[in-house]
Amino acid sequence: MPIPIIFFHYGNPAYLKYSLKQARYFNPEADIYLLGDDKNNRCSFVTHIQASKYVKDTEAFTSVYQHNNTNEIHYELHCFLRWFYVRAFCRGHNIEQFIYLDSDVLLYQNVSDMAIYFRNAAIANTCETMGMPAFTYFNSYKAIDSFCDF
Repeated sequence: MPIPIIFFHYGNPAYLKYSLKQARYFNPEADIYLLGDDKNNRCSFVTHIQASKYVKDTEAFTSVYQHNNTNEIHYELHCFLRWFYVRAFCRGHNIEQFIYLDSDVLLYQNVSDMAIYFRNAAIANTCETMGMPAFTYFNSYKAIDSFCDF
């Protein structure tokens, strides 16, 4: 069974459609979801989900977030909040195993073919030292739940 692919993005930058098309091209059988807004509900070949539907699930983290970064607060906060949106979406749709991709990532392989490399990991990603998980695999809802609770 194909591994679902999830993107999260607000707005509709030019590169977004290419990331989505590339994921679809190499994963023709996978469910591909974009948690987004009205501006990016444009691609019929992915399932668009209004992220605002899950904003309640982000409120606890937002209320304790302290901004200590040179990036704008809106940008940096959403880097954290995406995981809470994704968790709520997965809970609501009974999605266990999935791949999360940053919206500026071009995928060049079927993710189900790569699963053998990370099938024994609860969470696997591309950020060994840099801390930028452009590609993150979760093997169960429990894994993302634990991650967000941390």
